[in-house]
Amino acid sequence: MFEWFVRLLEHFASQNIDWVYFALGLLPVAALFLKKEEKNWNTFFAAAAWFVFCAGFLVGWSIVKESIPFGLATGVLFLYSTSLFLLLCLAVELGLGRTLTRWRDDKWAKEMEYVYLSFGLFGAIMSLSKAQFLVNRHEVAEMPAAMLVATAIVIRTLKTRVELSDWNKKATWGLT
Repeated sequence: MFEWFVRLLEHFASQNIDWVYFALGLLPVAALFLKKEEKNWNTFFAAAAWFVFCAGFLVGWSIVKESIPFGLATGVLFLYSTSLFLLLCLAVELGLGRTLTRWRDDKWAKEMEYVYLSFGLFGAIMSLSKAQFLVNRHEVAEMPAAMLVATAIVIRTLKTRVELSDWNKKATWGLT
């Protein structure tokens, strides 16, 4: 009975790898939002390790230029995005928010728009390297362009989280 269940899971995972990675990516984000206790540096370093692992896979694939399944690429890109979001949320909660609020007041959340628009612009420019109608194109790997656009979306999502959680307010951090 147990072997049948394992074979069923293996079959599902091999046929639906993108959904498996999607579910794996949601787990750390769900844990972040459901965990009510104080965040700590262990969680931060675990998220950083997961982010470096995913980014390394994506950059490695773009350097090697091997063919990979679309579902696998989008799944790992989703894991990259969720781990970056988790990492940045933890950084803000563990002290970056206090530092930015002290340095830039509550304007720093609005100023995040410049950052995510820049990432999105560079990702769009890099994606133009594959347009066949352009001349004098530079050969650029596709994965870094997708990573830049994903990073822009993560920063925009973080901006919303910062504003909804009042992480950019002096009262949140006990500052006067």
